[in-house]
Amino acid sequence: MQDIFAGMGINSQSIGQIGGEMDTYNPLNVNSDHGAVLIRDNDGKEYVFDAWAHATMRDTLSPLDDLYGEGETSPFNGMPKNEWTNLMKDEGYTTFFEDGFLADPIPASVDDSESNGCTEFKVPPTGWAGESWFNTGISILSGQNISIVATGTVQPNSGSISCGPDGTYEVDYWLTDYSYRSDWGHDSLIARIGAEGLPIFIGSNATFTAPEGGELWLGVNDKDPGNNAGLYVAKVCWGDDQ
Repeated sequence: MQDIFAGMGINSQSIGQIGGEMDTYNPLNVNSDHGAVLIRDNDGKEYVFDAWAHATMRDTLSPLDDLYGEGETSPFNGMPKNEWTNLMKDEGYTTFFEDGFLADPIPASVDDSESNGCTEFKVPPTGWAGESWFNTGISILSGQNISIVATGTVQPNSGSISCGPDGTYEVDYWLTDYSYRSDWGHDSLIARIGAEGLPIFIGSNATFTAPEGGELWLGVNDKDPGNNAGLYVAKVCWGDDQ
């Protein structure tokens, strides 16, 4: 799969799945429970390749060799994730899920509003696998208030030391050599807006104003978390009233 995307000019480091579901599943409805391939490149940007939507946009369903043969000319080659979910919402999909390297199933919105809501998110969602950051898929507007309350326990080295979302200061070289910020507890819960946003300390409880618009990412203050164990559970609320 990675070779296929590399041939399209997309150098992917991870491959997962993104899907959408309608409130009522009707097996006779041709796009019920719709899924697509989702990849994340080495810069953290996410792309969707949706072969079925590509097929239904054509006059007729072509043979597979023709269907996948357009390569870079396909409108769904490299479509940003938000653009894909908006397209699916227009077709009646209300719930979206991500798995593979991404997240446990989460609703597209909790109160039918993209600008307000609450949901829980696990860090990590499916396992550490060397990843420090995880995309929640929550779209945040610049200037919105975000409130996060976190619980749980992480073992930074799968050993006897454990910590909560505020992190640990027990090992000096963890702070100086393996943390994004040495003044924050190692393995503390952190956040950012967008794949390139600056880290924001969260710990066990924080409320902040989004400095820019983009998707909310949650992570840990640990550059090399592959030997971590445990997880945090963060309740995230966003909107003007948080």
